[in-house]
Amino acid sequence: MMTEADAKILECLKERRSFLIDAGAGSGKTSSLIRALDYIRGPDRSEAVTSSQRVACITFTNVAKNEIIERTEHDPLFVVSTIHDFLWAAIKPFQKELKPALLSFNASLPGNSRRKQDQTELEVALKGVSAINYSDRGANFMEGRIFHDDLLGVAHIMFRDHPMLSKVVAARFPFIFVDEYQDTDPLVVSVLLDHLIKTDVPPLIGFFGDKMQSIYTGG
Repeated sequence: MMTEADAKILECLKERRSFLIDAGAGSGKTSSLIRALDYIRGPDRSEAVTSSQRVACITFTNVAKNEIIERTEHDPLFVVSTIHDFLWAAIKPFQKELKPALLSFNASLPGNSRRKQDQTELEVALKGVSAINYSDRGANFMEGRIFHDDLLGVAHIMFRDHPMLSKVVAARFPFIFVDEYQDTDPLVVSVLLDHLIKTDVPPLIGFFGDKMQSIYTGG
């Protein structure tokens, strides 16, 4: 059954306007998200997205990711991923730019951070590294390996310093939906609202969540 919120979301989708849905637990936010995705892949699918474009749906957990994939019948139109996987897929191809971004991120870390490396030594070490990698085994900057929290900072620097990256992502994803927005790191929100949405042809960004349900203090 379509709710008042669904009707408003539909209006935004038709007019290509970004939106934020803030609703309490049990109010059917996930169902509204699925209905929005169903609308995009409906009869107007060819108008909404070209053959080279996809719809990004960013979730906070793998459980939520798998639920959305199931409820959209594994439709390849939708790229459903965690925030970290989405960002890594966006920046990974730009290895030449990633090394300076990692150097900038290292320089920005507080002096008492255990991850922080001597800037000159890191610069020398990265010259011998074939590629920057994102790993759940923890960070080792000298080997070009970044961890979860590093990825958000490095990605933010990449989008901030390379406007072309935003254009590439916006061209590939005309729609970006963020599930459980209240737990999204401010750096990620900055990537979306300070960079992606300010491109010449910006994506429609839809935030779904409940500010009262925030699990993490940093969101």
